[in-house]
Amino acid sequence: MKRPLILLASGLIALAASGAAMAHTDIGISIGVPLPVYVAPPPPVYYRPAPVYAPPPVVVTSGWYGGDRDWHDRDWHDRDWHDRDWRDHDHWRHDRGWHGRGHDRH
Repeated sequence: MKRPLILLASGLIALAASGAAMAHTDIGISIGVPLPVYVAPPPPVYYRPAPVYAPPPVVVTSGWYGGDRDWHDRDWHDRDWHDRDWRDHDHWRHDRGWHGRGHDRH
């Protein structure tokens, strides 16, 4: 039993000594050789894309066609409502009562 233990210990010492023997420092001077020069590729060629034919877009607009022309060009603002005598029309002032719309909560 002593002999295998001695062999194992001597093997470990030999491995440690060989690792220490391989340790070294390198100092080097070199002259760099340039890389080979390649020819630049030609510029890319541009091809005009093929024309695309499509039907014109459908335009949908909303608006008021016909009807009262007084609303055109801000005429609604100049309808002379202030010249009418509305003081005699008191039917809108009478009490209609509460209709459950919540207007009296303020």
